Amino acid sequence: MAFRVNSCAQTLLAPNAICEFVRREYGIPPNRCLLFERGFNDTYLVEGEHCSHVAQLLNSTYSNTGSWEAKLSAVNRIRTRGGLVPHFHHTISGANFAVVSCPEGERILTLSTLLKSTPLRLNSDTSFQLGKYLAHFHVASDVSVDGIAPLDVDALWLRSAAALSNLFGNTAKWLNRIDAIMEIVVTRLAGLASSANSGAWGFVHGDSFHNVIVDPRGIVYFSDFEHSMLFWRAFDIAHFSWAIAIRSPLWKAEYETENNHLLWNSFVAGYASVRSLDERELIALPAMCALRSIWDLDNQLVRAPFIGHSGVTRDTIDQLLAIAEMWAELDRH
Repeated sequence: MAFRVNSCAQTLLAPNAICEFVRREYGIPPNRCLLFERGFNDTYLVEGEHCSHVAQLLNSTYSNTGSWEAKLSAVNRIRTRGGLVPHFHHTISGANFAVVSCPEGERILTLSTLLKSTPLRLNSDTSFQLGKYLAHFHVASDVSVDGIAPLDVDALWLRSAAALSNLFGNTAKWLNRIDAIMEIVVTRLAGLASSANSGAWGFVHGDSFHNVIVDPRGIVYFSDFEHSMLFWRAFDIAHFSWAIAIRSPLWKAEYETENNHLLWNSFVAGYASVRSLDERELIALPAMCALRSIWDLDNQLVRAPFIGHSGVTRDTIDQLLAIAEMWAELDRH
């Protein structure tokens, strides 16, 4: 298999190598493959005669919330329960994924059917619908989750602090800010643990609103389950607030209003119309929004050695901590 290496710690496979691999392992004869996105996980468009597919080359060495086998098995079960997720193909041998040998070690290749998409126009109505779709996903996600681990908040806290120190040296001011935020988060997590709502905890996407696909009928699908895990469903809900707060370029939405408060309230109302939120979950939402910013900071810091650079600058850190502090301040009130 032909390899092309860049400055990353990971090997970049040439598109023709992906074509060959898909043909051999999945029995699907592609016309051509194109590199769609280079990153921690590389994404390829696999064009066929009758339909197209998405091939993702996943970094199998980094999944601290469970095995890929367990995650993809859960996603397949979610789909059979009506969860709106892409169809993941099995290999010729019946496996959920194929294993690719690269110079740096084994990586995992998944193949899913490409869904047609249309731009997301974000207003109070579409925010309400997004909330409903996420709640439907959570309801469908009440499946067996053997082999999937919960998010370790303490480890995230310590890992972020260590990575910041390694990259920037003297980071006492940042670390003090993170400590203050995480103390609030931990308090709210303790409150959630006493929630009587059995649906409050379970399988979560983990990075839902970077990975939404809106088809031409307006139906929303969730894709890319790299960060799926066991955790409080409020964490998935919180990602919406984080995405609109930073106007994330990764989340390709056209904003029809600048009123984030209106979008957030509509989204939560839409979610609650499908899966009720008890008082402890509602109280915990600001803290979960703060945790989402710390999680994203940790995610970017951990990925840096794999993709050859860090997208994290001092300005990025200040921005993420400012968002987290905004939500932490709301929690106090």
